[in-house]
Amino acid sequence: MDRLVLPNETLAQLHHLDRYLQVCDQTGRVLGYITPAVDQPLESPLSDAELQQRLEEPQRLTTQEVLEHWEKLR
Repeated sequence: MDRLVLPNETLAQLHHLDRYLQVCDQTGRVLGYITPAVDQPLESPLSDAELQQRLEEPQRLTTQEVLEHWEKLR
């Protein structure tokens, strides 16, 4: 991956970057996108007990069951 080092003045504008950002030239032409770095650890919405239960008793679905479930979600 190539690297571009930005001047401090530009970095100051990006200090609180918390979402995707379009990078444009002065004419408005899109040059690329910046994705913010995520330093926060991801947390599971499941408790440790729920995770352990799922590991011990994995539910297996047939292709047909998965397709039926997807249809219900639509």
